Amino acid sequence: MRIFKLYGANEILSSLMLKKSPDMSLPCGGRGICGGCHVEASGDLSRMSALERRLLEKKGLDPERFRLACQCEAMGEVIVKLPETQAFALADLPAALPEHDGSKDAPLGFAIDIGTTTIALALMDMPSQVALSVKSALNPQGVFGADVLSRISYSNENGPHELKALIRDKLGELMSSALKEANASEKLVSRICATGNTTMLYYLMGLDPREIGQAPFEAKRLFGETLEAGSVFPQLKNSELYIPDCISAYVGADITCGIAYLEHLYPGEPKLLADAGTNGEMALMGGDRIWCCATAAGPAFEGTHISQGMIAADGAIYGVKAKDGEIEVKTIGSLPPIGICGTGLISAARLALETGALEESGYMEEESFSLGNSGIAISSQDIRQLQMAKSAIASGIEILLEESKLSAPALYLAGGFGHSLDPKDAAFIGLIPESLAGVSHAAGNTALHGALLALVSEKSRIKFREAAKKACVVQLSNNPKFTELYMERMAFSAF
Repeated sequence: MRIFKLYGANEILSSLMLKKSPDMSLPCGGRGICGGCHVEASGDLSRMSALERRLLEKKGLDPERFRLACQCEAMGEVIVKLPETQAFALADLPAALPEHDGSKDAPLGFAIDIGTTTIALALMDMPSQVALSVKSALNPQGVFGADVLSRISYSNENGPHELKALIRDKLGELMSSALKEANASEKLVSRICATGNTTMLYYLMGLDPREIGQAPFEAKRLFGETLEAGSVFPQLKNSELYIPDCISAYVGADITCGIAYLEHLYPGEPKLLADAGTNGEMALMGGDRIWCCATAAGPAFEGTHISQGMIAADGAIYGVKAKDGEIEVKTIGSLPPIGICGTGLISAARLALETGALEESGYMEEESFSLGNSGIAISSQDIRQLQMAKSAIASGIEILLEESKLSAPALYLAGGFGHSLDPKDAAFIGLIPESLAGVSHAAGNTALHGALLALVSEKSRIKFREAAKKACVVQLSNNPKFTELYMERMAFSAF
């Protein structure tokens, strides 16, 4: 738990918090419509409005303990508590990397993954393939919305400069911290590989992503570039910065990196990579072909727009089960529950289905389903959000399988979501086909792992370009089959 002592004079609490914790999330951009910026706060705070109380109670939060950071003011000294975000461990990094083909005099390099919700980086001693430090943090652009389109909407009105500055400053801070931890000089860094979805890379480079957010939803810049790092990170002017190829506006370099990483580990085997975030991206590899798609799943898997939802952080419920007639919950860090993340929501939905509290149609007779004595419950509105998210992912997977004629490739679930997700839960509610439940694997941060390949070996970057070139994007937005499947997969039933 992070604890902050703040002082304000009629200052909005979120503004004060952002000075101390720039990675604080404001999912609706601070408009007071989602309740996602709830914090445990005490001290000299403004009187609670009816709107703030209603949003807190809607999320099942005690108004005597919690406040909405965008809706209350600090009138003097205030104490605020925030949960710790999950950090990547050294053990999460791949063991087998290509041989380093760069300078031994400047042996260090940074691999960076810029996710919409979380950013992560690894400082590597490239010749020895040893990670000297691994850092992660929430993406500070979250103050302008939880999803890509919210941020594009903001930059359409205000320009991309603020979002560029936020991500560059946060990455600079994390890199400095990693170097300090490793007791290493910036002069020893010769390479940086930065990956992410197409919009995040646009912001990193200071580009306006307006074209990505409007029809025909195309990106003129798909990267696959090497440039002087000093133009982006002045403190690392002696380094080169490589940005891998994006495949399309909504299938970014993070997926290209994931493809390269899985092909490096399992060459030639049929496999499906699924990154189920706000924008669900999938790539199906079979022989010499790659089929990709992207579908707007919404932020439910990130815990956003869920009544008591939260990101995968300390205290988040990630699993639910019945034992001896009682409901038990599992939380990250084995701490008292303070909310529920995406995998916990899926697990809770399965239990609700098994107990009859939830019907396959998504109907709940009661307004909510309580998770034992945890103080956390899922509402009928939460179920609706989950239905839309899981239907989008399931339909995308089914379309790719149909296009490829591959029946049961190995399924690799990317990110922290994949790490905590029980494939049996996912198949039970109809998120993934039953045929894939037994061949599903948590793949970790495949984007960061792929970036490490490109970091240590310049030769391996050829494979990134080849993967991007042979990838075929299956468009779902105007696909009548997708629309039909989307309606069918709204039901909580195995397929």
